[in-house]
Amino acid sequence: MLKNGATTLWEHWPDKSYHIHYFMGFVDNYFHRHLAGIDFDTSNPGFKHIIFKPQFIDEIDFAKGRYQSIHGEITAQWQRDKQGNIEYKVTIPVNCRAKVLLASGEKVLPSGNHNLTIKSNNTLIL
Repeated sequence: MLKNGATTLWEHWPDKSYHIHYFMGFVDNYFHRHLAGIDFDTSNPGFKHIIFKPQFIDEIDFAKGRYQSIHGEITAQWQRDKQGNIEYKVTIPVNCRAKVLLASGEKVLPSGNHNLTIKSNNTLIL
């Protein structure tokens, strides 16, 4: 793409479509929304209700992200230990709530700091 004068990421390669994506834009979106898992609820805009839905990829041992919302800082991070267990930590701003969606189930959490452990057998511990 660069050799062909691109200043944005093209939707298709070879050049068959739009050139409107700002360069590297989708990469940070992927890190925040999918790896760290910080996402918004389309029925409650403005991050008053947060959805945490991380993707635990086998080739990655940790991910960390944060977002400064109008209600305060939202953070999410996870780390895999040697036994394959994953500790997932989230911070939910005051007067907000969140839903954590995992393969092992879901939890609704009030504002505050929370540590969740996902055991290698997919058991969720809060």
